Amino acid sequence: MRQRRGTATAVAAVIVAVGVAFLLNTPYLSVGFNSVFVTAYLGAIYWYARAHFGVRIPLPLLALVLVALQVDALGNYFHLYTPDAKPIRYDEFAHLFVQALIMPMIVWLAQRFSDSQQLRLPPSLVAFFAGTTMFSISALYEIIELWDDKYFGGHRIWSVMDTAEDLQWDLCGIVLGILLARVVRQRRASPLGSVGN
Repeated sequence: MRQRRGTATAVAAVIVAVGVAFLLNTPYLSVGFNSVFVTAYLGAIYWYARAHFGVRIPLPLLALVLVALQVDALGNYFHLYTPDAKPIRYDEFAHLFVQALIMPMIVWLAQRFSDSQQLRLPPSLVAFFAGTTMFSISALYEIIELWDDKYFGGHRIWSVMDTAEDLQWDLCGIVLGILLARVVRQRRASPLGSVGN
C-alpha cells in the first residue's frame, strides 16, 4: 500500500513538472505540437485519476480545458499578444476566456473531493474554494511568466501593470467559469442532459 502511494505521488510530481515545463515553453511551440501535447497530457491526467483514485473525469470537462489551452496556442500562432491592441488586448481576452473554460473542471474536482471526504458542503462554498484554488493557479502562472522573462529570455510581461491586469482578468474569468459550471451541473442533473460520471 505504501509503495503504491509512493508511486502515485511520483507520477503526480512528474505530471506537475511536465505541465510547468510546457507552460514555460508554450508561446514558442507550434499549434500542432500544442494540440497533440495537450491532448496526450489530458489523457495522462484522465488515466492517472482513474487508475489511482477510481475517478472518471467527464470528457466534456476535459474538452473545455483542451479548448481553453488552444485559445492561448492560437494567440501565439497568429501573434495576437501585442501590448497596445484596443479596445481589449488578446492577452486580457485569453486570461478571461481560459479561466472561464477551465473553472467547470475545477468546480467538479472540488465537489468530488468534498463528496469523498463526506464534508457535505453547500455548492456555493465548494465554488468559493474552487475559485480560490483557480486564482492560486493563475498566480502560479504569473510566476512562470516572470521566470520566463527573468531567466529564459522570454517577453511575456509588457508593463509594470501586466501581472496585476492579468490577475484581474483571471478573476473575472473565474467568476464567469463558476457560473458556467453551475449551468453545466444543472444540465447534467437534468434527465435530458446527462453526460456521464
